[in-house]
Amino acid sequence: MSRNYKRYLSDFTLPVPKATRWYRGHMRTETPAPDLTVEETDWRPASEAELSDEGPDHADSQSMIDSFEAELPCDDGPDHTEFPCDAGPGHVDQPDLIADEMNETESTEMDDSEPSFTNIFNDPELQDKPIYSSASINRGQLLCLILAFILKHNISGNGLKDLLDLLNIVVPGCAPKSKYYFDKSFFDLTKHIEIHHYCKICSQYIGRLFTPCCSDGNIDERVNRNEGYYFLVMPLRQQLRELFKNATFYNFLNDNKRNPGMGDIYSGSMYTSKFKTFVETLGNISLSFNIDGASVFRSSNYSIWPIICTINELPSAICGKYAILHSLWFGAKPEMPTLLKPFVKELQDLFTKGFSWHDNTGHKHTTKVAPGVCICDAPARAMVQDMKQFNGRYGCGFCLHMGEVVPKGNGFTRVYPHSAKYPQLRTHDQTTQQASAAIQSDTDVNGVKGPSQLLLLPKFDIIKHFVPEYMHVFALV
Repeated sequence: MSRNYKRYLSDFTLPVPKATRWYRGHMRTETPAPDLTVEETDWRPASEAELSDEGPDHADSQSMIDSFEAELPCDDGPDHTEFPCDAGPGHVDQPDLIADEMNETESTEMDDSEPSFTNIFNDPELQDKPIYSSASINRGQLLCLILAFILKHNISGNGLKDLLDLLNIVVPGCAPKSKYYFDKSFFDLTKHIEIHHYCKICSQYIGRLFTPCCSDGNIDERVNRNEGYYFLVMPLRQQLRELFKNATFYNFLNDNKRNPGMGDIYSGSMYTSKFKTFVETLGNISLSFNIDGASVFRSSNYSIWPIICTINELPSAICGKYAILHSLWFGAKPEMPTLLKPFVKELQDLFTKGFSWHDNTGHKHTTKVAPGVCICDAPARAMVQDMKQFNGRYGCGFCLHMGEVVPKGNGFTRVYPHSAKYPQLRTHDQTTQQASAAIQSDTDVNGVKGPSQLLLLPKFDIIKHFVPEYMHVFALV
């Protein structure tokens, strides 16, 4: 069957396409054909073979394609890890990056010669190992760069596999050999992530099991989830249990307890008075936690709000390596009672019952956890404490200074000028009473708008366990 773009072979009145002339000249330069001239090739009538799918042009092109594909590696067996190529009509693409199922061979077989990347971020020694001798980056940094590349360019599962293959060709063994092992490189919490629902209408916390909150018969669990009215929770218990199984982590923790340094949380007077016996005598730990939001898009009010915990008893230089993500909220600004409720409930349970774990010798331990310091910037601190912000009356979270409104530029701002008489400091008990009074009167009392969820935490002081932050105290005055 003839092709429209080859009509010039049978109809000499039609011009030869420019690309075809270039292609023929290029081919003659490489493999000259002395028996044919340009005029003869252009003007002679076409044969049936030339007008068919198997004509000379097609054969030449196909031979070039075949020779090119022959140079590409193809899958020669179950252990082959080169770039995949078309395996014929039965070839099936690998699943996409977000697919739930993984290749059975990848999940059950592992090359013994491949370095282990499983849970690399729980092992500082493996994480800090250079990808090759004298390399400027280590394995952990390379994995983070790969992950950032995936997110920025929306790489598919096949694209990730090709990228890993390319990296391992350039530097053998520098990256996991497949998508499955790449996923295993990160802390495996996929089986322990919980979905917690909140009401679409009033934003009140519902829980893991969806039950309608407000009287809207059109809202069910599927609709609530599809519209994004939920947040993710990664329980602390499982993450702490995995950390304590790590011998490197446990050695850091014990060494620092025996030889504590100066200048960190555990050297402070409040820590010593509240947690020293709880930690040193009973072998427990305390946590600091951070709550703050970060904008995701410039043209949207949506933001991401994580709750991140660190262990106070670790050396300050490495505690960031063992940070724990508990909750992750995405959307508009959260209702803090909704976001904090699962976190507070789990900390209550960890303080009273603790979590059990086994060391390398198989001995069982039980460790309890106490809430320590909450670290927020000024706007987030006001939300967490359920108080007015710094630009409102009684907007200071540490004292009862009312503040003054003064002109600034084209508007006004609230300042807290120093006076000879220091304002009264806030206390935990006083704030608790003011929160109750605010609920009864339906208005704020000295800047306190209501009870914070953190009032339910054991051994937690709603005033003293927050710290001033540099930017809003000094940099923006």
